[in-house]
Amino acid sequence: MTDGAIKYMLDNQLQPTIENLYMAQFSGSAGYTGQTVENMEQLSGQIQNMLSSMGLPVNENTMADCQWLIQNDVPLTEENLTYYEDLKTLELPTDPSQALGQIADAITEEICLKGCNGGRGLQSQRSGTVCRRCD
Repeated sequence: MTDGAIKYMLDNQLQPTIENLYMAQFSGSAGYTGQTVENMEQLSGQIQNMLSSMGLPVNENTMADCQWLIQNDVPLTEENLTYYEDLKTLELPTDPSQALGQIADAITEEICLKGCNGGRGLQSQRSGTVCRRCD
């Protein structure tokens, strides 16, 4: 995902659905470039303290992620930081058949045709393929 797409997702507090990821990728903010923050060194101590109080590791990666949030005018909160890190590592399928396979897997995990529904007890009237949890 581009930085602009990630910013769009964070700014609008969107769940990573296919529709939202598409909108984020092709919105006007997809070409967005963040601003520079001149006093990042002065903020470093405060950011380290904030990370420690959140129980998150203080390392180059988390510091860089915090800097990105600040430079892109995204509030530096634990929720935004962890969501940003999740979005950064999100791999979008480029092949339509791969996307369809992932959609089918998600549906199968949600409602198992055997009826287990991942242990939640919802019974399906159909029979056939079982989910990975039932194998």
